[in-house]
Amino acid sequence: VNRSKCTVLGANGEPKTVLWAELRVGEVVILNEEDWVPADIVILSTSDKRGGVCYIETSNLDGETNLKNKQAVELSHSKLHSFVNPRDGTASGEAMLDFMPGLSVECEDPNRHLATFTGTLNLLDGSCPILNANVIYRGCVLRNTKWIYGLVVYAGMDTKLMLNGTAVKYKRSTLDKLTQRYIIGILIALAIFSVACAIGSMIWQESAGSSQWYVPDPQSWWEALLTQPFAFLVIFCWVIPLMLVVDMEMVKLISTQFINHDLAMVWVDPYTGVTKHAKARSSSLAEDLGRIE
Repeated sequence: VNRSKCTVLGANGEPKTVLWAELRVGEVVILNEEDWVPADIVILSTSDKRGGVCYIETSNLDGETNLKNKQAVELSHSKLHSFVNPRDGTASGEAMLDFMPGLSVECEDPNRHLATFTGTLNLLDGSCPILNANVIYRGCVLRNTKWIYGLVVYAGMDTKLMLNGTAVKYKRSTLDKLTQRYIIGILIALAIFSVACAIGSMIWQESAGSSQWYVPDPQSWWEALLTQPFAFLVIFCWVIPLMLVVDMEMVKLISTQFINHDLAMVWVDPYTGVTKHAKARSSSLAEDLGRIE
């Protein structure tokens, strides 16, 4: 991802292309429609001249696919629109050099809270507060907006996307967890039985086994404890219910097919007439639905 490219304003006020990994706090980023946001940025201006509104998709942050609207800081938006071409967002380098001096942001330290942001945007003409509605976070996608200008406030590992990143947790159903506990209990009981049988075998060999012609010479206790438990483990291995897990997965798979082909769970688009069947994306869906009261 850090090898992706984006457009920033250079020292001469002209746009240049850099890698995401080269972004630094304080740089001005230019994004076009369908571009990914490379860092946490404060919106300086958008293609919407009147309200400075832009639309973003935040599915990478919160899983929601509906578009959310953000708004540029009013002070910077009105000033940028005085010399930026509203069609493509281009501007002369001299005009941008006149705008950039005095441009700075005072904000809170990096944190993982997506719903709050507190800061102040400073320009030569004055200052203006920055709210959460004026900030776009890394990982969002710009939609239905021709262009925006943004000032980088957090980059790299300081972005809220990276701070909220955690190790992926494997989701298991209640039945899977219960089955795992039972199997672990069976394995522990099987180990205890194997050791007990090995000890009993040695006691029998020392007392009555020596008189039987088909019984080999008795081993020492240490040799018996190292070898006999594994022999009984092989004998008792049928106790482990391996087919139970296989049968459970087959039942779940068949249940999902019933859901996918259920005619009572078909949605018909009232405008196009296209029908869409329900689709079970998890094999444990039927089990979870059965637990709903």
